Amino acid sequence: MDGKLRVLTGWTVLFSLSALISSAPRGALLSLQPQQGRNQRRHNEPAEWTFCFEHLCRCRDDVADCSQNHGGLTFIPKLPDSVRFVNFSYNNIGNLPAYFFANVTNITSVDVSNNALSLISTHAFKSLKNLTRLYIGGNPELSYKVLDPVFSLPTLETLDINGGNLGPIPSRFFHEHRLPKVQQLNFYGNYLALNDFTNLSALDSLVELDLGYNDIEAMKSQGVLKVQTIKLEKNSVSRFPETCKNESSLYPLLARLILRQNRIDSLATEICLPALEYLDLGQNSISMLLKDGFRHQLFPSLTELYLDSMVTGIVRIETSAFNNPALEVLSLVQNKLDFDLFDVDPEAFHGCLGLETLVLDKNSFLMLDKEICRKMFRTLSHLRRLSLMDVGVASPNTDILSELANLSHLSLARNFISDIPDGAFDDMPNLVSVDLSSNYLTRIRETSFNATTCQKWQHLDLSGNPFTCSCALRWFFTWLREDPGLFSNSTSNYTCYCYFCDDITGDEHTFFLSDQACLFSRDTYAGIVGFATIALLVLLSVLYCLRSRFRVRKMIRRALGGNNHNNDEEQLLDQARYEYDLFVVYAEGDEDWVRGSLMQQLEERRGLRLCIHQRDFHPGRHILDNIESCVEASRRVLVVFSPHFALSEWCQFELTLCQRHVMDRGDYLLVVLLRDVPERDLTPGMMAIMRTYTYLQWSHHPEDRAFFWDNMGLALNA
Repeated sequence: MDGKLRVLTGWTVLFSLSALISSAPRGALLSLQPQQGRNQRRHNEPAEWTFCFEHLCRCRDDVADCSQNHGGLTFIPKLPDSVRFVNFSYNNIGNLPAYFFANVTNITSVDVSNNALSLISTHAFKSLKNLTRLYIGGNPELSYKVLDPVFSLPTLETLDINGGNLGPIPSRFFHEHRLPKVQQLNFYGNYLALNDFTNLSALDSLVELDLGYNDIEAMKSQGVLKVQTIKLEKNSVSRFPETCKNESSLYPLLARLILRQNRIDSLATEICLPALEYLDLGQNSISMLLKDGFRHQLFPSLTELYLDSMVTGIVRIETSAFNNPALEVLSLVQNKLDFDLFDVDPEAFHGCLGLETLVLDKNSFLMLDKEICRKMFRTLSHLRRLSLMDVGVASPNTDILSELANLSHLSLARNFISDIPDGAFDDMPNLVSVDLSSNYLTRIRETSFNATTCQKWQHLDLSGNPFTCSCALRWFFTWLREDPGLFSNSTSNYTCYCYFCDDITGDEHTFFLSDQACLFSRDTYAGIVGFATIALLVLLSVLYCLRSRFRVRKMIRRALGGNNHNNDEEQLLDQARYEYDLFVVYAEGDEDWVRGSLMQQLEERRGLRLCIHQRDFHPGRHILDNIESCVEASRRVLVVFSPHFALSEWCQFELTLCQRHVMDRGDYLLVVLLRDVPERDLTPGMMAIMRTYTYLQWSHHPEDRAFFWDNMGLALNA
């Protein structure tokens, strides 16, 4: 138990495609960031802090910060009379002697956490008659006996003992230490292993109880608890809590219940939580949501329900699973739900008449049936916020969403959207916020956004898209500058790819296209593009005819038995047409296998020519140009799937480009599964490829590798 890792701080990682692209050669990207969107600045120390005891304590208003002196301050000095809160954490004082707070008798709150405390005098808090909040966590040497002076404080309203080393609460402990005024009790990150909550029923004033990360396996009670919030995340609870006794509720006032990161696999058949408004069951093991599982009779007051990131994903949501008119917020984020394969019944949301927010991020809508989608959303007449981030859609599908008459906020970020149809959002009269960030938009037409529609909008996020620097976007650059408020608080920067930058300049605040750069009119450009397109089509038609003639000759010769001669002719033609036999797409973490096994087998033993980006990309060229030219110069494309590949957003981007290219060429990808990828890490694109392609799986057993290379040879010759 002593080695148990405690992580008591939160963190957020924001990682986007634009961050990857920003590492491209200088001059390849130009920033289009709106001016007001760049006004955020790093939060520095407030200027009004002043030292109030040597250089060891700082004061501001009613707060004194004497923390993090690490042994340099072992007592609380005389501080201004206005101070009501003293932060004395991280001072390594070891113990709290009698009358330790004699110099600050007027304070109401004190933090003595993380001080290596092992002893507390019975008179340590005697001088604090008005103490209401005490933070004493992060002191693993404290026991219930040592903490007796703390649990005897009659004025406490908040007690925080998180991150300690406390074991199970002694029997009838809170009947002897009633803490008559305590409202918030935080035991997060201890070893309570508490299964019976009866002991806590003696705390009549308790409102919020945090027992997260405490090795708790069940939530039972013989007495009624009047608590309003219970936090039990990161425990080992395997069954939904027992909440009923003699058809009455054991938690009649409970409004918020957090059971995140436990082992719960189903709901109880009998639930008595009449006041429950907020329920978080995320990161448990619930794999099926049955009919009427969250019906109004079981959860009459439930307004927010979080079922995201189940350990094994959710394999099925039955009809009327959320049949509750009181429900307002529903989150099903990252559950491996495949809306294309009917994992979700079209009537799953039936009865959710009051639902206002629906979050379906990181599931699969890759090949969604529009009629089924219309049926699914038809009953959500009050829905105001819909999030479909990272679900694999290639189009806004606003013709489906337009049936959501009250929709005001829509997120389609991190998808594969490459075009916004004209007037796509015109039939959504209440829409005020749209997020299309981090898609594949290279241009935006003026007709995509109706002027009348945009006047109602309060927020539009198009950041993180790979826009092309061209005169066709000049109107958009002007829009960014003239209406920065609309684009403020974007999730990323506005950048464009510039291939011919002689007449285009930009910095992080402005983007300017000179008159010379946009000298020709749009009609002239259209004529040039039209002529070039016709010429290209003629050329492609000629090439297609030549290729088709070659295929016909190939089939005739095969029929006449001329296979060997035909194969020789085909190989000579491929050698003349392609510089490489194989373009290899792989993650940096798999480079050892590519160089040590793949290149050795295919280049040294079989004489094939592989295109490896670390070796064969041309220095100084834009990375997108390198990819495009190398794929064009390669006869086939090989993709190496692995956990490294799944976690690399750049690999996902490269995969999308290659997949589109081989589809245009009438070819298909060769796929190698180097190591099994956890299902939770599989992207929608990888899942789609593994479902539609037969892939080769690498084996770590030497006797199986010969079969692998034989199959690889067959695939290359197909």
